[in-house]
Amino acid sequence: MRALIALPNTLTSATPMAPMLLSAATTSLAMPTRSQQHNLLAIATPAAAAAAAQALTAVPALSLLPPLVTLAASVLLRHVILAMLLGIWSGALLLKGAPLPALTATFDHYLVSAFLDYEHAGVLIFTAILGGTIGLVQKSGGALGLASLVRRFFTTRRKGLLSTMALGSLVFFDDYSSILIVGNALRPLLRAVNISKAKFALVTHSMGVCLSSLSPVSSWVGLQIGYIAAAYSQLGSAWATADPFVGFLQTLPYRFFPLSMLALVAVVCSSDTDFGPMAEVEAAEAALPEQVATETDDAADDSTIAGSLDPKPETPRRAINALLPFGTVVGAAFFGMVAQGADAIRAMPAAARPELTLMTALRYSDSVTALLWGSVFGWLLSLGLTLGQRLLSLDEAMAAWTEGIKDVLEPTIVLLLAWGLGSVIADVGTASFLARSLQVGLPAWSLPALISLLGYAISFACGSSFGTMGILFPLVGPLALALGGGSEPFVHHCFGATLGGAIFGNVCSPRSDTSILTTRATRCSLSEHVRTILPYCALAGAVGLVAGDCLVGAGILSAAPAVGLCVASVFLG
Repeated sequence: MRALIALPNTLTSATPMAPMLLSAATTSLAMPTRSQQHNLLAIATPAAAAAAAQALTAVPALSLLPPLVTLAASVLLRHVILAMLLGIWSGALLLKGAPLPALTATFDHYLVSAFLDYEHAGVLIFTAILGGTIGLVQKSGGALGLASLVRRFFTTRRKGLLSTMALGSLVFFDDYSSILIVGNALRPLLRAVNISKAKFALVTHSMGVCLSSLSPVSSWVGLQIGYIAAAYSQLGSAWATADPFVGFLQTLPYRFFPLSMLALVAVVCSSDTDFGPMAEVEAAEAALPEQVATETDDAADDSTIAGSLDPKPETPRRAINALLPFGTVVGAAFFGMVAQGADAIRAMPAAARPELTLMTALRYSDSVTALLWGSVFGWLLSLGLTLGQRLLSLDEAMAAWTEGIKDVLEPTIVLLLAWGLGSVIADVGTASFLARSLQVGLPAWSLPALISLLGYAISFACGSSFGTMGILFPLVGPLALALGGGSEPFVHHCFGATLGGAIFGNVCSPRSDTSILTTRATRCSLSEHVRTILPYCALAGAVGLVAGDCLVGAGILSAAPAVGLCVASVFLG
């Protein structure tokens, strides 16, 4: 070390060029790190940044710019990813005061920070592995094996509708998979029992989206946990120990729209009654002569839906190849959470240690890690079943797994952008401004209903549930905390209204990807599908809003009786 310290003196005395070399070396050694480079860029225009800060302080309503830009861009451009990028950039512009620093901060600060968070990374990896497992299950014939369980019951109109609902319940793990499997497996049987394609599309679409959004093991759960975890981080230290997966479960009774929609589907399937444009379509279908489904029909249909995850024709359809992997994901994740929570409780000081019960173990568990374990075990079991039965080669199995990951890539990117949008919204103080503005004029009981209404409108306009959640979640948490006086059930009610209301447009918007997918799988035209399903969504939305959000928000009912009232209202209606 001393030799290194003495080296500059030697260089200085050795040659006239030495001072220049020493200056260059010193400059090189003092080069800033990546984070320092970001800070230098961030303050590259100090006058502009100071002016922006002053403007934001003087006019706090400017903090509404990021969510408003995101919403407007999503409606006008019809691309949620680009809209969320513009929303983050507009927030960074408020902070930096110049377009170029705002653009660089969008990517090298907000998106990188969102990606590097430990919990966020766990959610992204879990989502990717579970998506890959779903792809492998489909390619190995397990998902179509579930379809074979119900095709034999497709003998009358009522049984056909109930069979469609039952198959949708079995394929609970992904909305895309459910719509494609149910639509393509049962569509050839429709004419044999005179079920219209429009009604078949109603049941297929509603079951696929609503059930996947509520399932604790699905391609949706990781993203929803990610939104809840980010919202918890906004609420302060009191919520630091709140587990996002437990929070996800606590929101389920408050998701009144999807619960009401599922109840309405059950009424439609069991009573075979219709209203609105659907009644006209069904009457026209009933007037047609029945036709017997043939193997030719199946072959013709299968040839039109070939995809990278469709099993090979010679692959046997075995339901066990789907039931075992997904059962393993559920079981491994649950027992992992219990074991983690028990270890955390045992590690606490005796004076602060709670009684070890199932609920306390779940409360103190790390659900994201446990879900990651479950997805890994489910994937490995599915891989073992596939290779052990020689359904696929190793190369084919890994290709299917990779394709499954690709299917969840877009929603994963949306989640990453939503985290970035949440960060910039927190930095500009949007939620704080709204909380101060609405705390006086808006009664607390009306907030969940307002959130649901916004979810309906935004999701219908942009066609994306994940994008709607990303727009609303950064605003909902602080608002719910301020207006609800810190009440935990009220906060989870508002979270449930966000997650439930965002489903509305995914089921009935013509811009929704699942609407388009449903028309392809059921061969119902997009215009007819939207025209016939919209009255049912409007009824379920109104029931959930009045019998659910308003009555629970006002404290007249708790969550469970409100769900019962929603179901009863749908059945009586």
